[in-house]
Amino acid sequence: MIVDITGIILIPGNGGKDCPGNGLHYDENGNRTEWCCDECNYAICCYEPSLLEEPCERCDDPRCPRSPQNEDVNQPLSAEASPFTTHTT
Repeated sequence: MIVDITGIILIPGNGGKDCPGNGLHYDENGNRTEWCCDECNYAICCYEPSLLEEPCERCDDPRCPRSPQNEDVNQPLSAEASPFTTHTT
């Protein structure tokens, strides 16, 4: 698990769509979570087009939920698994 200094769990990859630190999520109190991408060491995994899919297969960071080295890598990433929710307008 990758946790931002603010306590937000980060999920790199997939264009940042799954990450609670992308600024599009709300916490359990209805407050918008902070946008963490500008300080994230994993932001390139989300936004570099040439690194979006294949590098996740080669990633050896055991903290990353998409890494084959992660024990929970076969668990689906879902809103139910996260304490955060995404609101669309």
